[in-house]
Amino acid sequence: MVDIYYTDEAFYIVIYAKSQKVQEIEVNRHVAICKDLYRFQGEAYNIGHPLKEENEEVVAKLQ
Repeated sequence: MVDIYYTDEAFYIVIYAKSQKVQEIEVNRHVAICKDLYRFQGEAYNIGHPLKEENEEVVAKLQ
């Protein structure tokens, strides 16, 4: 399961830290998200575990 949240011109995506996608992002930050006719491109940053104190605001919006 993947949780996605969009705010302030940024997508926040919660996925398993050891997934193939996270490993790929660590090597190449250039990413694209596609859904139906929509496509978004940009740079991805791993902001860490969602339960870290500095991520409380993002997690609150996901709930």
